[in-house]
Amino acid sequence: MRRLGLSLALVLVSITSAQAQETEPESSVSLDAYVFSQRDGGGDPDRAEGFEYQGLRVAIVRKVNEKYRVRVNATVAFIDNEDAKELPSSVSNRLTTSASPSLLTLDHNLAIDITPEHSPWTFSPGYFYHHQIEYIGTGLDFGAARDLFEGNSRFEARYSFRWDFLELSYWDKTFRGHDDRISHNTLFSWTQLLSPAWKGNLSFQYTRQDGFLTDAFNYVTLYDPVGSPVFLTDERLPNRRDRFQVNPRIRTSPGVGTALGLDGSFYADSWGLEHFAIEPSVEVELLEGWRWRVWYRLSFQSETRYSRDEPVASARYQTRDSDLGSFFMQSPGTSLSLPVGEAEELRFSVYGFSRDDGIDGLGARMGVVFRW
Repeated sequence: MRRLGLSLALVLVSITSAQAQETEPESSVSLDAYVFSQRDGGGDPDRAEGFEYQGLRVAIVRKVNEKYRVRVNATVAFIDNEDAKELPSSVSNRLTTSASPSLLTLDHNLAIDITPEHSPWTFSPGYFYHHQIEYIGTGLDFGAARDLFEGNSRFEARYSFRWDFLELSYWDKTFRGHDDRISHNTLFSWTQLLSPAWKGNLSFQYTRQDGFLTDAFNYVTLYDPVGSPVFLTDERLPNRRDRFQVNPRIRTSPGVGTALGLDGSFYADSWGLEHFAIEPSVEVELLEGWRWRVWYRLSFQSETRYSRDEPVASARYQTRDSDLGSFFMQSPGTSLSLPVGEAEELRFSVYGFSRDDGIDGLGARMGVVFRW
């Protein structure tokens, strides 16, 4: 399974949203362990969509001098996909299906923050690399940021280029050659200090993808006129996708050690998918240096125009992937950060989601960070 799933991505965004607002240290080393489990209690009735995920991430931030800072991340993860479902005997080619393989993945990226002398700008070039069986992803990143109006405003722009190389091993055990996928992602962000207690942020993101955008492990079940499944055929999706996303954010601190937040998100793409989300959060200081945060994300997604529910014939474009379907999702989570000594910090998170189409997930993170 090459997609971990939109649901997992949305939950991980929830646990990292607060981190993006924290003041970055001059230098640090952090180690985080992740576990996640997705349960398949619905979704596509004819395909297994559950999996287990275990990951380990190392992140290093090193300030060389006033002009240069280096950021390095490396993540290794193991994904164990659920065994293929047993299909009804009425499906003539059911024996050709195989379970999605277990995967060992590696992600690595490096970036350098460059602040030229006497310049208000910071530039951040970098590269990205992903490796797993039958899939290699490469990429380049570039960012630029500038503080304005005596530090009360901040403008950021980022661009990412991804070129993925795929070996097409399909769900029916056939190998169908090689293909690639190219992605361009652009993000613009404005952060504004509204008062000593209020801060807002608005970001806009556009992504263009071209190439092989189908998941070769996915299939679509065809039905006879009376509603019985009879044949499996390929998922097929367009070779171009345009994505648009807008994220407003507001934060306030009504008292020392307390923060309230509200995040919103609207996503739409050229496949007809739309996703709305809202996430309130509360962060308090329990003891000196101990920070506890709670959030609750509510989201709704409308299905892509290419979703097919019990089709009787193949279409040019077709999918039964539940991550491209319609659902309502609730995603609660909580995190705790506590200092250990003068420069170390332990952090813990528990998060999950529940969708009304029967797909659920639960995960946790445990980590430590050393700062100097």
